[in-house]
Amino acid sequence: MITTDGQALASTLTKSLDDIDATLLALDEGRDKILDVACLSTMAIRWLIPRLHRFRQEHPDIDLRLSTDPRRPDRLLNRIDVSILVLAPDEAPGRQDSVLLAEALGPVLAPSLVGQGDAVGPEGLGALPRLITKTRPKAWEEWQAILSSPPIPAKGVCEFEHLSLAIEAAASGLGLCVTPDHLVQDDIASGRLIAPLGFRASGYTYVARAHGRRKRKSDAFIDWMRQDMSAR
Repeated sequence: MITTDGQALASTLTKSLDDIDATLLALDEGRDKILDVACLSTMAIRWLIPRLHRFRQEHPDIDLRLSTDPRRPDRLLNRIDVSILVLAPDEAPGRQDSVLLAEALGPVLAPSLVGQGDAVGPEGLGALPRLITKTRPKAWEEWQAILSSPPIPAKGVCEFEHLSLAIEAAASGLGLCVTPDHLVQDDIASGRLIAPLGFRASGYTYVARAHGRRKRKSDAFIDWMRQDMSAR
């Protein structure tokens, strides 16, 4: 038989547990409105952020929180909903991956540099400074391997921490930068950059990877990205 003290304690505990349940439910409801996306910094700066207003227009009920390190371990704690990753040629997309695009590489430069050393031909590229990055130091070698061309000498080298910085340097007339085409499509369309030799498939693949159980907000974001990529 429960004593009077026991009944009082049970009543207090029940109320406390109900309060905890209500608080957790409120947190879950608030959390479900936030979409956590992890993306490489250059991809975020050069492609994703300039287009996010379109996602917001289509899905005003979803708030987005963006991180620029898609491989960090937080995703194991279900904090990250979607990661935008680049798979090497020997990596196959997984079951949780949605393919966004096949990467194409090519050199870009400011229009003002055309004519300095015949910059429109492969042999003329050696007359211009080469812009490289710490995040992808072998980009030039990868591009030359795609062309099956002999090594092209460089007239000086400038190194940058991130590809986004090297692209800006190219647009400012500092030299040539090898970059994926989707990161500079707006600059080429506006005439800020030119790609005299075009772009070639590199074998790398961009994917959107959903973490944890699939959620409506994750599916909405991935579907939007795929549609926007296919329309470029």
